[in-house]
Amino acid sequence: MDYKDHKIDVSVRLVSEGSGWTPDVYVTYCENGKNVLKSLQINHTFAAPDEAEQSGVEYAKKWIDDGKPGQSLCSVKR
Repeated sequence: MDYKDHKIDVSVRLVSEGSGWTPDVYVTYCENGKNVLKSLQINHTFAAPDEAEQSGVEYAKKWIDDGKPGQSLCSVKR
């Protein structure tokens, strides 16, 4: 999904112990003429895959709205 000139991609996976679902969240955006891919970590599991996906989307939107804190630590530039 697109959000404020950022592309948010969320996939969900079943935690290996079968204790719930966790989202994998990626945000792509342009900075100084270069594409940046940021992986956001959510250390929480959810009972259902749709809950995990929605939480991942909300987390990414909040990260963008908060000014992308910590972006220089983990950004992968392409």
